[in-house]
Amino acid sequence: NKYTLDADGMRQVIERLQQVVAAFPGSLLITPSRRTGEGNLVMLRDAFAGHPRVFVHDMQGDNPYPGILALSDH
Repeated sequence: NKYTLDADGMRQVIERLQQVVAAFPGSLLITPSRRTGEGNLVMLRDAFAGHPRVFVHDMQGDNPYPGILALSDH
């Protein structure tokens, strides 16, 4: 694995995503990968828990990535 997303890196990702969702209308659809890591997933879910415009895929069922791309504006 060439890159590792540690807790500090995940905090930076979350901070930037929070800035994006605050600055723009619409929804933020997040589909993590299996490589994201459980600790990072917990941080991500906790950061956006209850946010009405943010959906974090629960990693169950089919991967929504193709559908997200098809429906995305940005």
